[in-house]
Amino acid sequence: MDRITSYALIFAINLSAAFPLSAGPFEGKDLSYPPAERSFVTPNEQNPQQAQQLLKKATAGVYVSVGTERGLLGFAMAQNATHLLLVDRDRHVVDYNRLNVVLIKASRSSRDLFWLRTQASWADWKHRISETPDISSKEAKLINKKNYQ
Repeated sequence: MDRITSYALIFAINLSAAFPLSAGPFEGKDLSYPPAERSFVTPNEQNPQQAQQLLKKATAGVYVSVGTERGLLGFAMAQNATHLLLVDRDRHVVDYNRLNVVLIKASRSSRDLFWLRTQASWADWKHRISETPDISSKEAKLINKKNYQ
């Protein structure tokens, strides 16, 4: 098994709900973020490979990122990264990342992950999820026709 699937401890967190504050001057105040004005599920970086030399030199540890593909690409280029933490306030980005976590868990290699994301049919997704024991029922619900399209 290759690196992208062997380090599958990946979390996709909605920032507006991740750190509830319940004490001090913020008590009783609404600290939730308003809905994002623009959603960046589709990445807006034109040349992510420009970070490759810097990321190769990164020390071992958790790679933290916002956005979607930015985190996956950065993690792949940061050879010493041991885990990936994807954090965003945009519900669409979080859902996209959670879906990718499920596909990473279901993949057998980075090549297989590429196939799942680009060529696999809806039936392929359903079959693969059904034969992957470490995918929870909550995660499996992300594999639906709406998300497939």
